Amino acid sequence: GPGYRRVLETADAEVIEHPDRAFCFGYEAAFGYGFGGPVAEKDGIVAGGLMLCIAADFAARGMSLGEGVREVQARHGRWYSAQRNISLRDPLIEMAVDGFLSALSAHASALADTKPTDDSSTTRQTIAPQRIGGDALSEVVDRGYGVIQLGYGQNTRIMLRRSGTESKVKIYVHRLFETEGSESPNHGDRGRVETDRVADDFLTWIFSLAQHPR
Repeated sequence: GPGYRRVLETADAEVIEHPDRAFCFGYEAAFGYGFGGPVAEKDGIVAGGLMLCIAADFAARGMSLGEGVREVQARHGRWYSAQRNISLRDPLIEMAVDGFLSALSAHASALADTKPTDDSSTTRQTIAPQRIGGDALSEVVDRGYGVIQLGYGQNTRIMLRRSGTESKVKIYVHRLFETEGSESPNHGDRGRVETDRVADDFLTWIFSLAQHPR
């Protein structure tokens, strides 16, 4: 799979394209974190040191680390993530999923630029779920390394890639929820529940391809 190298390569490409920007922080699903600087690489000791600096900054403002995090979430929202795996040991499922990924990759550029009034909108609706979590499909992007990203509105991203070590496809769901200052105790539970529901709905749609090919 793409692994942590993808984080650094993406950051390098972004900085080259936009020289006025700097790489500050990046991470991947297996909890590989990277920071900008002379050596942009994973480093748990540096991560701990930076966290202490962040906590000290909040403390200087009379805030605990938790309060500071909630302030950031109130300003930028809070992302929730869910992951699902599809085993490809069943030939029908493997054929359906491979066809789905191939079709997404082949149409990625066209679908990303499709306007609702274009004739290709019908293709977009049948090649992937038209709506997820109440949001309409807004983009399909080939991220390289076998990673396909689907966007639903501004708040939902779904990424798919075939595992490089096992016979399965990995699905990553990320959803952004707006928070309000002092987040209510059950807000986190709602965010997780809704993100899990989106992941399960998408997985159900994928399995339906094996039962009713499109």
